Amino acid sequence: MDDAHPGGRRADVDQSAADLDQQQADADQAASRADQMEADADQALADRDQRASDRDQAAADWERSRAPDGTLAEIAHEASRLERLAANRERDSIAAVRLRTTAQRGATADRRDEAAHERDLAATARDRAAQSGQQQAGSDRVAAASDRAAAATDREAAAVDRRSGSLDDLTGVLRRAAGELAIAHEIDRSRRTGRPMILAIVDVDALGLVNERQGHAAGDALLHDVARAITSTLRSYDVTARCGGGFVCALSDVTRATASAHAAEIQRALRTRRPEASVSVGLAELADDDTLSTLSTRAAVALRRTKPPALPAHRTA
Repeated sequence: MDDAHPGGRRADVDQSAADLDQQQADADQAASRADQMEADADQALADRDQRASDRDQAAADWERSRAPDGTLAEIAHEASRLERLAANRERDSIAAVRLRTTAQRGATADRRDEAAHERDLAATARDRAAQSGQQQAGSDRVAAASDRAAAATDREAAAVDRRSGSLDDLTGVLRRAAGELAIAHEIDRSRRTGRPMILAIVDVDALGLVNERQGHAAGDALLHDVARAITSTLRSYDVTARCGGGFVCALSDVTRATASAHAAEIQRALRTRRPEASVSVGLAELADDDTLSTLSTRAAVALRRTKPPALPAHRTA
């Protein structure tokens, strides 16, 4: 079973090495704490040694201050001698303890160094095992990542091609066929969610006259500016498609009043680019029995009611 799963075996070895590393780190930490405790004890003994030395010096000073001949001098000398003797005995005792403490600290330091060395060896061994065990897996991951990146690039390029093929070269909005498909999806979504949808047909007033009198390049420029006015006014997810000399838009989750306000805003946006230009807009709200065809027909009928022969400025029906 292990031979069939080399990755699992490598993981077990790596985990064992990590556990050993942790144990050795804990031993190193324990040795460090013991070393600190012994250092504190050594300092306490040094303080006691200093106090004993101070007592010895004080006794000597007292003896010198009472140095006259006679009994008093003998008494002072004997008292001082006894005091120095006691101080020396304490200093000898402290020195012996300090020697033992120093030896213990040395042993503790040796253990700490040994634990640190073993931890370093274990870490090195683990790194080598991980490196050798993961070389093939790492190579496989690199190859797989390269394949995924190439596939993602291909998908992105294909998506760009699809989007480019669906867009009108002149205006940048959807072509008619792609627009009809997108509007059909909006109709289905509106029915699923129970939310309203408005279909708007935007017709460019006097486009034929512009083409006739100024040329088709001027007419194309006018269409381009109308498309910009529409897309700058509507939301990014509203559907806009070119249909010949006009445009059709699907506005989801809006009322007829909101759609009329959008139509007026489109006219204002166009006037900032072309003060002489205007559009007419026909609106139709999706009904329960509507198809794309019947909805488009009702929007076209509404549009015709807004376009008298004199071609007045923007009107909405």
